[in-house]
Amino acid sequence: MSLRSVSTERFYYYTNLIAKMLQTPDAKREMIEECKQYYRNDQCELKKIDKFVNEYYEKHKGSAIWWYTHDSFLYRRLNDACRTEDIDLIYTFRNFISDLLQQLQEEYKKFYEDICGVRITVYRGQWISSYELKQLRNNIGSLYSINTFLSTTGDLNVALRFTDINCECSQLQAVVFQYNIDTSIITKRPYADIRLLSSKPSEEEVMFSMGTIFEIQSIEQKAKDDGNKNCTYWSIEMKLVNEDEDERIAPILKNFEI
Repeated sequence: MSLRSVSTERFYYYTNLIAKMLQTPDAKREMIEECKQYYRNDQCELKKIDKFVNEYYEKHKGSAIWWYTHDSFLYRRLNDACRTEDIDLIYTFRNFISDLLQQLQEEYKKFYEDICGVRITVYRGQWISSYELKQLRNNIGSLYSINTFLSTTGDLNVALRFTDINCECSQLQAVVFQYNIDTSIITKRPYADIRLLSSKPSEEEVMFSMGTIFEIQSIEQKAKDDGNKNCTYWSIEMKLVNEDEDERIAPILKNFEI
């Protein structure tokens, strides 16, 4: 996952257009052909692709969230496309993106009805470049959007485990994004607790749609509570923004209206 300044958010509308495209048999075929071509020398992944075609398209289509959270070809290819902002490749996945957004929207309605007005906090641990961290630190108070489907956890310790790979790396920085969510905000970008639909229910996942906008509130360095004073991480606190009410957003996105 990476963040984009909303001030340059052309990508935001390209992906929005793709997600709204009509579903066609050609869209399914193009996605499967692309995946098979990419993994043509990997028999293990090719078997997973065949399994996906059989179980997802032939039996129960309403499992997009499970497949996206499953560590397989689908997550990796779509995530790579979003991370690198490869519009052509994202277009190839338009069928699945639409399904994923539809299922997430259905879950968002349930989530909103159940906990509207409650403030929740979720986390995501990862490594980012020193340059990206510097950019974020220099832009506290600015608006950023996520460029992929974002999986978070309600358990800080789970998020911290994703930063345990290498505390000595000088080129990368361990960070934990803390997302503060006011659930009374009605957002165009659905999010929901997906633990009952995820392939990893123990991680207490809350998933956000690509393009969700947050404001950076604070960034501070903290020590991990593991007895190693030299092992630290950066805590990046962010809050969900209401696209319709934040006066900074409309002028920026006006030129890209659909």
